[in-house]
Amino acid sequence: MRIIDYVQCIDLPCTEARQESYLIPDVEVDPRSIKLMLISETAPNNPRDYYYASCDALFARMTVQAFQEAGTKAANIQDLQRVGIYMTTAVKCGKHDYAVATSTIIHCSSLLEREMALFPNVKAYLLMGDVAIKAFNNVAKRQGEP
Repeated sequence: MRIIDYVQCIDLPCTEARQESYLIPDVEVDPRSIKLMLISETAPNNPRDYYYASCDALFARMTVQAFQEAGTKAANIQDLQRVGIYMTTAVKCGKHDYAVATSTIIHCSSLLEREMALFPNVKAYLLMGDVAIKAFNNVAKRQGEP
């Protein structure tokens, strides 16, 4: 399954976000194989830095390094995916400034919710920063969680 076929932002309403850096993971994945979902804050301003862009992409290098330091034997993002780890962002566009507007987080959390629903066997979510936590909490509230 390709994620981009199931999750899309049609209207890009978030005027304070960098819409030119809008990214949905364009990756083939077996959704049943994913056990851990890593959710970082925003898409990178440069699409070449995204998780699935290349092995040299900034997000890919930093993530693989972090998992290696934690003891995971992985040389690249594909190795992490093979052991059941999927990476995405809470906000699908890059940011102009340090902060991300609450309205953007709320809007993108609906996209994140659709993306999360694709993975029925996820056991844990790794939320990388305040934006990811806020988006995840918005999803939980819509689903009736405290």
